[in-house]
Amino acid sequence: MLRSSGHPFFARPTGLWRGLSTSAQAESQGEQYQQPEEEDAVFEDRDGGFSDEVRMQVLDAALAHVARYGWTVEALSLAASEQGLSNLAHGLFRRGPVELVEHFIAKCNARMLEELSALDMEHMTLKEKIRAAIHARLKQYAPHIATWPQAIAILAQPSNANTSFSLMFNTINDIIYVAGDSTVDFDWYTKRAVLAGVYTSTELFMLTDASDNFADTWAFLDRRLEDVVTLSKYKAECETLASLALGYLNAVVQKQHAPTGESPFHHSPPPHGTPPPSPPAGPAGPFAPSSHDDSIPPRA
Repeated sequence: MLRSSGHPFFARPTGLWRGLSTSAQAESQGEQYQQPEEEDAVFEDRDGGFSDEVRMQVLDAALAHVARYGWTVEALSLAASEQGLSNLAHGLFRRGPVELVEHFIAKCNARMLEELSALDMEHMTLKEKIRAAIHARLKQYAPHIATWPQAIAILAQPSNANTSFSLMFNTINDIIYVAGDSTVDFDWYTKRAVLAGVYTSTELFMLTDASDNFADTWAFLDRRLEDVVTLSKYKAECETLASLALGYLNAVVQKQHAPTGESPFHHSPPPHGTPPPSPPAGPAGPFAPSSHDDSIPPRA
């Protein structure tokens, strides 16, 4: 229900509404109204919409109500009322509650980078860096773990597919950046895809973890990272074996078909006028000529 302030939509008159009413009063008195320079400089922008600062204040206030109301319009409405706005001010967020989820994930990424900057990353292995980054990132879900499945469902909606992909990419990219990896070849995609699988599986496991301080989740994370390390070792071993097998096969082919060291696949063309070589004799088949004379001798 709107407050009885005499102004539509918002409890506090916006700059546009106050400007119109004050201008009308000034004209009725024969004076020319001048808009104060600093009036609503922070509260409203020139397009009549709310500034980013006010939007961030509403989103921050809404996070305090997520535990009770979830990632919903109700949380945004209550936060708007606390900021002196109408409870209909949630209409400022045209994409709905997904903007609240997006805001929370951005804050989690920023806090992760801030926390990791205080660690001695230079003396840590790559596995330890990634483990510390994922731990610092996921532990921030603890206060909202009961309602986080709702946030995942919001991100899974088709209309939010681009937002969901962008948020996941930014999170994984920040983790790899902190780990110090600067790969620019095809492994750039491979590492991010593998890490996204590890991160997502750990996040889903965390939703059902009832252990103290999510101890089972961190043990699950350690196992997944160990699987990645093992897979990388197998990949390196397979590449080495494939290289050795290819080199051995090439040596055998050159020995059989090119005794002089010339590659069997680079023969020079025959001189002009030289007849082509006869095809090699194949194995005897049902249509091969017989080696003895099967003709019937003539009658005497």
